Formats: sequence, C-alpha cells, structure tokens
Amino acid sequence: MDLNPRYILGRLREIEREIDYLEVDQNLAQSFEALARFRNRLVHRYWTVDDRVFLENLRRGLHEFRDFVSLMEREVQKARG
Repeated sequence: MDLNPRYILGRLREIEREIDYLEVDQNLAQSFEALARFRNRLVHRYWTVDDRVFLENLRRGLHEFRDFVSLMEREVQKARG
C-alpha cells in the first residue's frame, strides 16, 4: 500500500465523491471525513495518538457511523426497488 500524501488525499476524495453522490447531510459528511483522517493517523502513526483522544473520537464517531450505515441501508433498499 502506498502511504504517500497524494495516495491518502486521493482516497479521501473518493469518500467525498461517494458522500456527494448519496447526498449525505453536510454535518455527517464532515464528521465521516474527520473519522477517515483519524483512521489513517491511527493506522499509520498510532504511536502519536493519545488514548484519551482515541476514545473521544471512537465514542463520537460511533454515533455518526451508525447514521451512515442507516443511510446506506436505505440506499440499498431503494436500489432493490
């Protein structure tokens, strides 16, 4: 996996395009993008993440992730007809 900044920004742009396509609420979109950035930091620079920051992001992000999953479930149901 390529970990250079261009690759990472490209992946974040892919998430942005999907969010735009699904017409996700802007607040949810921003939260989800922040979670993606945090995930990248956690995976690739875990030693720089404070445990308290990790737990705070996890707790906040879990609610938003559930909202996103609900949105995806609705989209799947619409696609199935």
